[in-house]
Amino acid sequence: MSCKIPDAMMQSCAGIVLILLISITKSSAQFSGGDGSQSNPYQITTIDQLYSIRNHLDKHFILMNNLDFSGTPYDISTNYLGWEPIGSSTAPFRGCFNGRGYRINKLGMFRHQDNYTGLFGYVLGGRIDSIGLENCTITGR
Repeated sequence: MSCKIPDAMMQSCAGIVLILLISITKSSAQFSGGDGSQSNPYQITTIDQLYSIRNHLDKHFILMNNLDFSGTPYDISTNYLGWEPIGSSTAPFRGCFNGRGYRINKLGMFRHQDNYTGLFGYVLGGRIDSIGLENCTITGR
């Protein structure tokens, strides 16, 4: 016995599958590799990827290269507020970030009225190690 699925229903189902595939691809495309687990951390190679950590606060990350903020909206000479810290008191970073000895260069942050100011603002039960900051200006309260 066979069933015939109406064309309109088949097109609708195909659209749903396509949306799901796009959603899954978009999430993993935010990083250069990995799945965010301890054994396969998300790989960070760009400033945009570093910024995306705030959308995955309980995952594992490794930095794959130095990042230079010169000429970006977060450069020490470009933007008044600069970088928005990863993690806050209401949404803390709970994951693990391993900088692997690489450096962040020319990061700027001028948040005179803000607490928890830094590359990572508020960490609760998370871990950050092996990252260097050079030629950076970070101001907070």
